[in-house]
Amino acid sequence: MSQSSILVIAKAIPPFIGGIEAYSAEIASAYVQCGLRVTLLTPEACIEPGVDGRLNRSPQGAKAAPQWIALVKILASLWRLRKKEWSWVHATSWRMALPVLLMGTGRRLVISVHGREVTGQQGLMARLAGWVLRKARLIVYVSEATRREVHHYFPELVTASSVVAWNGTSFSESRPAGEVSANLRDPLRILTVARLVKRKNLAFAVAAVAKLSSEITRPVSYVITGTGAEREAVARAIRDAGVLNGEIRLAGYVSDDELQCLYRDADIFLHPQSSAHDASDVEGFGISIVDAMSHGVPVVCGKDGGPSEYISHGENGFLVGGLDLGEAVDCLSLLASNQALRQRIGEAGRSFVREHMSWPNHVSKVLKELAAH
Repeated sequence: MSQSSILVIAKAIPPFIGGIEAYSAEIASAYVQCGLRVTLLTPEACIEPGVDGRLNRSPQGAKAAPQWIALVKILASLWRLRKKEWSWVHATSWRMALPVLLMGTGRRLVISVHGREVTGQQGLMARLAGWVLRKARLIVYVSEATRREVHHYFPELVTASSVVAWNGTSFSESRPAGEVSANLRDPLRILTVARLVKRKNLAFAVAAVAKLSSEITRPVSYVITGTGAEREAVARAIRDAGVLNGEIRLAGYVSDDELQCLYRDADIFLHPQSSAHDASDVEGFGISIVDAMSHGVPVVCGKDGGPSEYISHGENGFLVGGLDLGEAVDCLSLLASNQALRQRIGEAGRSFVREHMSWPNHVSKVLKELAAH
């Protein structure tokens, strides 16, 4: 069947912060780049991307609707659009597929699964999530780790049609190859970009940077961007660290332009995610990790979840245990002391991302799998 048009349904898109929000905007644009007519439906708007895939995004400062209100709004919009036909409907999370099923139009339904939004459900919500996913024509997992976790919690989905498609990157531009800081009097610039939630293991990251700064003579500048429920816990960890040889700063929300500059200036990207606090809360992919790699920034990240599929330890990044402070500090120290290593690891990461990760590749895998069915 020729893929000519697609409806993408999402709870929100940027500037709302979150991996699923970023994913929703990116795949809508990528479908356009692959030659499809796209309608992107959110609770607040029905968006027709331009021929270049660009979106008129939600205004900064807007608040995402509560989940049940979002579902009602999507259902109302679907009712108004009920006479339209799409080749496929792609819900970017299982909850956003519910209105499609309630309308009785789920026979061409694609659902993306990222991880926690499925494996973190319990009781009635877990049964509902399983029922919704069984109704999908195709389930799109963002990593093999995510697929394994979902199959562990929902064994009945092992036989469901599915495909693993890695995410792409958020930025098309990166700093020039080989541009790394060599002046030891300049601060070593470490960056974390993440939602402030327990899985991201940010108190651990703060402790690792604080210990590093006490062991090297070069000053350290560590910036953490993002918002979330763990903000106060991270701020407390920063106060407790008492870093003397540099600074640790919690930057909160930053614009895309500011974030681009932070990636370009960073010497090391730190993302020590861990599922140790909750076995069901696994990092499905890690878009910000790939964004850092695309900028040629050497990455130190946790072993848990999707990143272990695309990072080869010591080759295009470093993988560390989310509870092993010494291991994390050792990797940071190794990179801090060796400019040539930072450049080699950074360039290997950049090359890997260029070859394997793009949003058009992601949706092309989805379309190829749909064509086979």
